[in-house]
Amino acid sequence: MSTPRSRTTNRKPPTELPLVLSKHSSNSVGEMQKIRITPNQPSRLPPIMSTRLYLKEVPPAYSRNQMLRIITETASLPDNRFNRKETSTLVQLFLTTAKKGGFEGGMLPSEFRVLLFGTLDITDPNTLDGLCRAASTVIVRGRVKCEKTIHLPGFIRTLSTLLRGDLESRAALAFDVLDIDMDGYLQEHLEMRRLLKRCIDVDHPEPGLEDDPYEAFRDFGRYIQQFFNVTQLQPLTKSMFIDLVKQKPFLLDTALPVFPEPYSSCTFEFLFGTPKYPELD
Repeated sequence: MSTPRSRTTNRKPPTELPLVLSKHSSNSVGEMQKIRITPNQPSRLPPIMSTRLYLKEVPPAYSRNQMLRIITETASLPDNRFNRKETSTLVQLFLTTAKKGGFEGGMLPSEFRVLLFGTLDITDPNTLDGLCRAASTVIVRGRVKCEKTIHLPGFIRTLSTLLRGDLESRAALAFDVLDIDMDGYLQEHLEMRRLLKRCIDVDHPEPGLEDDPYEAFRDFGRYIQQFFNVTQLQPLTKSMFIDLVKQKPFLLDTALPVFPEPYSSCTFEFLFGTPKYPELD
């Protein structure tokens, strides 16, 4: 009786699949991750990345599709005055600046302050605080609420108004920056006094005002309040402020320098065409 032959199979040694280095991950941008290409994962990366080591910073396919969807939604915002290419650049700038939060967590106010200070040369602390407050403001159930972080729509809306807003939208943003307590009113005893306090140097008063160094500040405050029609009994609402700025545009930056200089704005907008933040389309 013959013994059965043992089957010998020539198994090929497992081939080493290529590794792809990507600077983008599903959690946050900026962390290098290694992705091993397998036949069961053909849609994770573009076709060119499945054949060789591809070191260009291209996100995986699922992240790319998600970003394209977010760019499309952001470009269609009613207050967005940027085209699709510029919106794509600003979305990538948002991800680069918001190192920890990303799309879900948002940008910290401190990160937004550094961005405004470094790119648009906005140096006034009250202006930076007001812009962060205006960018993080959302309306929940008809009530204005200020969140702890700045999300992408608020980021795009604020930059769009700062760089390309018309007179009415700029007046609305300026009011939100001036409204410190977010009650919808500019009051004489709170906003006006606090914002105009730095206009007069009370530590070095003029000759003849040594006894009362705040006299010049009070006179200047009364002079400015005459233009705004603000008194202790009559605060200024947002609609009144917008109508007043339409009649007297110089009042837009009177109480506080909110908007950047034209040179800084043009310099920042010139960065949209550089290859540092390429278009994702």
